[in-house]
Amino acid sequence: MPADGMLILMVILVFVAVAALTFAVAMFLDQRSAQARLLRERLASVERASARESNPDLALLRDEMLSQIPAID
Repeated sequence: MPADGMLILMVILVFVAVAALTFAVAMFLDQRSAQARLLRERLASVERASARESNPDLALLRDEMLSQIPAID
């Protein structure tokens, strides 16, 4: 009878170890996916900003809005 209890304990420990390993791999892959998404969003933001800078009227307006000396504006 003690062998049956030991077998059940081993099965439970193997199950917990496999579940923990699966969870760790899933978390690692999800983190990489989130980092890739963040990088894509940053690159898209830079591309949009460079497209906006081609308009001289918007660049002038932005420079006036972000001026360090408001009295000159």
